[in-house]
Parts: sequence; structure tokens; C-alpha cells
Amino acid sequence: MITYPHSDDLNEKISLAVNGRIIWGGDKTINQFKKYATKPKVKDLYFTDKVSLCIINIEDEDKFNQYFDNLMKNLYNDIYPFHQKGFSSPHSLFIISHTANKQQTLQKIYDRLSEMAGKKYP
Repeated sequence: MITYPHSDDLNEKISLAVNGRIIWGGDKTINQFKKYATKPKVKDLYFTDKVSLCIINIEDEDKFNQYFDNLMKNLYNDIYPFHQKGFSSPHSLFIISHTANKQQTLQKIYDRLSEMAGKKYP
């Protein structure tokens, strides 16, 4: 697995040298890589644009509060390490509850994630 700055010249050279490519970067990146010459029998595996959602069902507010720190750690790990480009990175967050104040809960989540990102995220 390699990453490097955008370079059509390097993309072309690598594409011609390999027997298979895993192209992860969304539809725009995939369409760009389809333009490069390859060996006739190259195998390509594409990871196209995806959208993930996070749904938090709060049936029991006490239990939610008990596991809040762990939930925030996991949510942070889904969002930040891949700059929200991983397949599990949620683009939208939904709160389902009959009793919890949803706006207040979203603010609590946002505040904690912002705090964590301020400490960990470059």
C-alpha cells in the first residue's frame, strides 16, 4: 500500500508495472486511473464513493451516559484517522429517542469529539 502526491507521470508508470491495482479514492480518482495504460490482464479493484451513517438509539439514557466515553472513542476512530474518508466514517449522525433531548445530545457528542480532536488530531 502506498500513498504519494498526485502525479500523472507516476500513476502511469506504476499502472504499467503492476499486475493488479486497488484504487481507493472515490469516483473521481477511479475515473482518472481508468485513463492510464495498464498490462492487458491487470486486475483492478475499485472502492467508489460511499456514504455511511451513524444512528444512535438512546432507549436508556443512563446506559447511554454510562457508555458515552467508549462510544465517543469509537466514533472518533471512525471519523478522524482517515480524514472522514474511510468507509465506516459517518457523514451524518442521527439520534433516535423518545425521551432524550436530541439537540442537546448532539451538542454533547459534538463537544466531546471537538475536545478529542483538539488533543489528538493534527
